[in-house]
Amino acid sequence: MTESTKRIWQWISFKCFILNMLFTISLAQEVHFHGDQDFVYPGGIRRRIDRPDHNAISMNKKYDNLTELARSIQIAKDLSTMDSVDDILAAVGVVETGNTGVGLSSRVGGVERSKVEIPKSAVCMPELQVVELVEDNDPTKIYLPTCTRAKRCGGCCTHSALSCQPSKTDVRNVVVQVRDQSFKLIEKKLVALEEHTECMCNCRVKAEHCIDKHRYSEDECRCICKNTDEEEKCEREHKIKRWDPETCTCRCLRVEECSTGLFFDQNACSCKAIPGRLWFGNSKIGIYPSRQDGNNRHFSPSVFVIDAADPRRKPKDDPERT
Repeated sequence: MTESTKRIWQWISFKCFILNMLFTISLAQEVHFHGDQDFVYPGGIRRRIDRPDHNAISMNKKYDNLTELARSIQIAKDLSTMDSVDDILAAVGVVETGNTGVGLSSRVGGVERSKVEIPKSAVCMPELQVVELVEDNDPTKIYLPTCTRAKRCGGCCTHSALSCQPSKTDVRNVVVQVRDQSFKLIEKKLVALEEHTECMCNCRVKAEHCIDKHRYSEDECRCICKNTDEEEKCEREHKIKRWDPETCTCRCLRVEECSTGLFFDQNACSCKAIPGRLWFGNSKIGIYPSRQDGNNRHFSPSVFVIDAADPRRKPKDDPERT
């Protein structure tokens, strides 16, 4: 073997030694994988660092001085134009970390994962809806057409206190033919058809829905009772009473039907005896007890309540006018 051949073999042996060492070291290290049953990726999960979104922070600041209800309503209004869950989360500065996009289970609620999809939100916007063109429909006549499709506001608003309402409208004049059963033309009616050109999520409850005892809160989309003292007093008696926010009154939880000689007391929410009144059959005689005041004894006059059907209750002529 020549000297040059020896050097070549030594170089090959050295490279094999190095490769063997690298292979041994790689086996000794722990190998990480991530993914799920369908997709497996080498290496660990690299989590994104949550950095504050300046737009989201500036948007969140305007919610600081609002009540919890008003804050949730305002957030729903701001997000009503977004149809993607990812867009909504990004708008409020939420950054998901880890493997949240793909579930680890092959079935979701008993349904194959391949059949499950993430729907887009039906944002508030003008959309074609069926509109009736004839209000007073005579069944003996034929109307052409009876209905059409026009743009009307539709969609969801992400909050139960809001509904999709028109902010701009337009009116189109359309013609409806009225014919008899032989299709002979009787007349042509001009119908004003309203179309919604712009929509927005707005409060379901308006100021006109409130009564005199209310004040309207536009931020909370509701009528608030002004007599707060009565409401607090009613809440202290929550075992027998409840506060009615629509009428701003305190009502008994249970209203009983009282027997003869008793009346239902709205303050105590129970049946009580009619004070100072004795009952004799169908007649009602009111008797008031006497009061002792020093040496003088005062008697209240007896009151006789006459039945409504008694003829003595009928009005009589004034004797001074006769």
